[in-house]
Amino acid sequence: MTSRRSHTLGLWIIGIALAMCWDRACYLALRPGGPFATAEESAAAKAVLESHAWYQTFYVLGRLWPWLIVAAAMVLADVGGGSARAARGIRRALFLLAGAGLGGAATEAAKIVFRRLRPELTDGYYGFRPLWENFWSGSNLGLPSSHAGVAFGAAFAMCCIFPRASLVFLAAAIACALSRVLAGAHFLSDVVVGAFIAYWIVEGMRRATRPRPATARA
Repeated sequence: MTSRRSHTLGLWIIGIALAMCWDRACYLALRPGGPFATAEESAAAKAVLESHAWYQTFYVLGRLWPWLIVAAAMVLADVGGGSARAARGIRRALFLLAGAGLGGAATEAAKIVFRRLRPELTDGYYGFRPLWENFWSGSNLGLPSSHAGVAFGAAFAMCCIFPRASLVFLAAAIACALSRVLAGAHFLSDVVVGAFIAYWIVEGMRRATRPRPATARA
C-alpha cells in the first residue's frame, strides 16, 4: 500500500472512531420529536419528517433507480457523436452503476457481519443481533448504512467522471446520509462506514479502469 493510500485509510479510520464517540449524542440531539419524546411521539415526528419533499429528495439518492436514470442520460448524451463517444458514454454509465450497485451490495453484506441494530430500536445504545437469530437477514440492522453505500458509491463514481463537479456530488451524498441520521434510522458511524466502504470500492474501480474525465477529448 502506498503512503498516500495509507494516509487516506488512516484519515478514514480516525473519522469512523470520532463518529462512534458521538453516536449516541447525535442520535439524542437529532432524534425525531426530541431526546425526551416517547416512542409514540418519536414515531409520529419521524412520519412527518419523512413526508417532506426535501427529505424524500435526499432519501432516494440512496436507492439505485435514480442512478439508472442518470446512467441512461450519460449514454444518450454521447449518442450520435461517433463510435468513440458512444463507447465513452457506455463506459461512464457502467462505472456509475457499478459504484452505486457495489456500494449498496457491499454494505448490505456487511450488515450481516457486524449485526448492529438500528439506534431507534435501542434508544441510541449499541445493540447487536445474535448470530443464530435471522442470520441472513439485514432487516433492522444499521451498520453500515446501505443508503450511504449507494449514495456515496454513486457520488465517488461521478467525482471520477466529472471531477469539476465533485462538490455537488459529495454534498448530495452527505445530504442523503444525514437524512437517515435525522430519521433516527442510523447512527452517525453507520453512514460514515457506508461511505468508507463505497470509497474503497470506487477507488479500486478507478485504479482498474481509469475512466476518462469529462474534460478530456473523446
